Order: sequence, then C-alpha cells, then structure tokens
Amino acid sequence: MTCTLAVLISVLIIIMLATIARLSRTHDHLQEKLDKSYAEIEKMKRDCDAQVQERTAAIMKVNKDLQYEIQERMKSEERLLEQVQLLKSKMAKGTIDREEKAGN
Repeated sequence: MTCTLAVLISVLIIIMLATIARLSRTHDHLQEKLDKSYAEIEKMKRDCDAQVQERTAAIMKVNKDLQYEIQERMKSEERLLEQVQLLKSKMAKGTIDREEKAGN
C-alpha cells in the first residue's frame, strides 16, 4: 500500500510539474504579447505627439499669415479712408481737377 501511495504521489507531482510548466509557458507567451502591445502603444503615442506638433506648427503658421493679412488689409482700409476723406474735402472745396476725377 505504501508503494501504491508513493506511486500515486509521484504521478501527482509529475502532473503538477507539467501543469506548472504549461502555465509558465502560457505566462511567458502572454507577457510577450503584453510587452509587444505596450511597445505598439508607445509608438502610437509618439506618432500622435509628432502629428500634434506638426499640426500645431502648421496652424501657428497659418495664424501668423492671417494676422499679417489682417494688418495689411487694415492698412489698405486706412489708406482708402484717407483718400475718401481727401476726395470729400476736395469736392467740398471744388478743387478736383479732371485728372483726379478720372482716377489717375
């Protein structure tokens, strides 16, 4: 009976060791997949950060260009208003010659 018990215990130990080995391989495989997933996430994060930086730079350039365009249009508007005022003044005084009336 002790021999049968020893054999049974030996078989159980072998089964447990085989199960532990299988679980260890499964754990290693899952750890590799997890590490790969983390690496992919980090790459995606870097790519996303780079895109954000590129798009931010592009938006800043467009914004700068638009600010310049606004300033130029405001200057043009001021010049036009000055010309209108000058023209009104000359019209009020009756000092517009034919050349100015023609737009030259």
